[in-house]
Amino acid sequence: MECFTGKRILCTQPRKLAATSLATRVAFEFSAGFKDAKVGRDVGFRVSGSYKYLRRTRIEFVTEAILLDMIIKARVAGTSSENPFANVGCVVIDEAHERSINCDLVMGSFKEAHPNWQDVKVVVTSATIDLAMFSSFYDNAPVVEIEGRMFPVDLNYIPAGRDGMLDATHVVAAVAEAAVTVHQHFTDPSDGDVLRFLPGQDDVLRAKQHFEKIIAKNAKQAGTLDSVVAHALYGKQDPDEQAEVLKKYTGAASQRKRKVIFSTNIAETSVTIDGVAFVVDSGLMKGVVYDPIRNMTSLKVHAISRSSAIQRMGQAGRTQPGKCFRLYSIKDYNEMEVGSVAEIFQQPLSLALLTLHHIGIDPRHFAWIQSPNDAAMAQAEEELTFLGAIDASKQ
Repeated sequence: MECFTGKRILCTQPRKLAATSLATRVAFEFSAGFKDAKVGRDVGFRVSGSYKYLRRTRIEFVTEAILLDMIIKARVAGTSSENPFANVGCVVIDEAHERSINCDLVMGSFKEAHPNWQDVKVVVTSATIDLAMFSSFYDNAPVVEIEGRMFPVDLNYIPAGRDGMLDATHVVAAVAEAAVTVHQHFTDPSDGDVLRFLPGQDDVLRAKQHFEKIIAKNAKQAGTLDSVVAHALYGKQDPDEQAEVLKKYTGAASQRKRKVIFSTNIAETSVTIDGVAFVVDSGLMKGVVYDPIRNMTSLKVHAISRSSAIQRMGQAGRTQPGKCFRLYSIKDYNEMEVGSVAEIFQQPLSLALLTLHHIGIDPRHFAWIQSPNDAAMAQAEEELTFLGAIDASKQ
């Protein structure tokens, strides 16, 4: 921060929860741990539908969509006083390996030395990034490797699928029952909380319900009250409910109940849940798959990448030594893709291309990290022309 006196540092996050929770964490650390640390002073955030920051704010966490909107406004503003980057000294693009479309548009935009951000320093960060690709994209930019602090994690492979990875029809029961097993084997809540990864919101809610039924039945048979509380965590959840899941327990140890959290991949990166010592990884996620030939998208459950598996495992060692239970074999792990596939290869390009046309950039001449599929580009251009969103004569 000493390098950017009087300037603001922006840090992007792929999801709203990551932006708000990191702002809370950094505000606490920025104030040297004082309990009255509040988000919105020196450290703030800006996400869709919510913000907390002041003119004095030095560090601001934003979603990629917010930063892209700033880039669009900066281009429209020209060199006027309305430039949103006038007081910005540095932009940190975090979790760049996820390669969302917005992230690719942001990184491609900053490759150009536009007058409104030519003095802004850009830092690209990730725990599982393709160093060679990103460094060469920014003209062989220097690479700095920082050793992260992580406690040791004991990794266990416990295949739950009949033949290979779990399928979508069995994942809910398998994860819920694995949660019960871990809770019963490590009976003391002080051993740590449990985080379970499932493909989607519906799976999360059904697994939580299944787990609660088993726990209630076992407690009734034993004539005891169980020291566990189940939580769900997903993207479209009410922010107050998300905050409750992330809240650190500060009461007496004797009154502590173990948290068992059923989550989508929202808890995979950027979010630290204090107290988590056990992770159960289904090895699955739910994502949009796009067929440019048929011009159709579908929501499908598929295997995660190895980088995602590593991120999930890491959640067990953020605040204390932990254990990770993968419900698939080491063979399944080795057959996973090394990293996440960029969204430009998985989703329609219409909105991305419309955004570029809006700010006067020919998508074919844009600085893509990886060029989109030609068929997908042509399909998007044709669709936008048909809708009257762009002028075909200017193509």
